[in-house]
Amino acid sequence: MAGDLAGAVQLYQASLAELPTAEAHTFLGWVYSFDRRYDEAIAECKRAIAVSRTSTWRGFTRRKVRCWTPWRSMGTPWTNNRGTGLLSRASGGYRPRSTNMHPQLQLIADEYRSAQARLHELVRAVPVERWGKRSDSARWSVAECVAHLNLTSTAYVPLLQHAVSRARMLERRPPGRYHRDPIGWLLWATMGPPVRVRMKTTARFLPSSLAAPALLVQEFDRLQAAQLGCLAQADGLPLSQVRVRSPFNALVRYNLYACFTILPRHQHRHLWQAERVWGR
Repeated sequence: MAGDLAGAVQLYQASLAELPTAEAHTFLGWVYSFDRRYDEAIAECKRAIAVSRTSTWRGFTRRKVRCWTPWRSMGTPWTNNRGTGLLSRASGGYRPRSTNMHPQLQLIADEYRSAQARLHELVRAVPVERWGKRSDSARWSVAECVAHLNLTSTAYVPLLQHAVSRARMLERRPPGRYHRDPIGWLLWATMGPPVRVRMKTTARFLPSSLAAPALLVQEFDRLQAAQLGCLAQADGLPLSQVRVRSPFNALVRYNLYACFTILPRHQHRHLWQAERVWGR
C-alpha cells in the first residue's frame, strides 16, 4: 500500500468505525497531512486528543501518554534514582537534574540527556568497523542514523535560538502549564519509537558523507548542549505563543513548546533504529 493514500484513508476510517482510538485518529491525520489535507489532519488530531482524555492508547492512560519516556517503553536500563538526579544507568550516575526548571521542561531535558546517554551506550556496543555498514540495503547504517540527527540539530538550533528571542519580547506570564498545538501534538504522538509510520526525509537531511564515529558523536554532543542551552533560556517564557516553521516542510508550523518535545523524541526514534541495525 506504499503511496496509496486513498487506500490508507479507507482502511483507517474502517478501523475507526470498528474501534475509535487516539492512535488510529493520529495515523489518519498523518495520511491527510501527506495528502496536504491539513484542515482534515488537524481535525483528526483534535479527535485523537479528545479520545485520549476518556480512554487509553496503547495501554497508557492520558496522564502516562503525556509523560511518555523512551527508557520505560523500550526496556533501556535507565533508573530514576528516586528523583534526586537525572535518569541514570544502573552502573553509575549521569548528571544532577535541575530543581528550578519548569517540570515539563525538565522532562524534555531528561529526554535530551537520555538520548545522549543512549548514543554513548551504542558506541560501547557496536564496533567501529560496523558503524558505516548497512545490514539491509533499504535501511540506514548506525553512522547514517547519527549523521541524520546531527543534520537535523544543525538546522534546528538557530531556529530555536531565534524563537526563544522572540518569546522574550512577548508579555511574560509564568506558565502554569505548556500546551502543544494540534499539529505539534500530531507530530509528537507519531514521532517516537517503536516506529509505526515510516517517512522519507527530504534531501537536505539525507546523510551523504560520513565522518568517523568519534567525530559524529562529538558533534552530536556539541549540538545537544546547544539545544539544552536553548531549553534553559526558554524556561518561564510563553513558548506556546511562538511558532516555529519546520525545516523539513515549510508548510508545517507548530509552537515552540511542541518543537522542544518533538526534537528529543525524534532522536530516540533514530537511535532505536540504529540499535536494530545489528540486532541490539
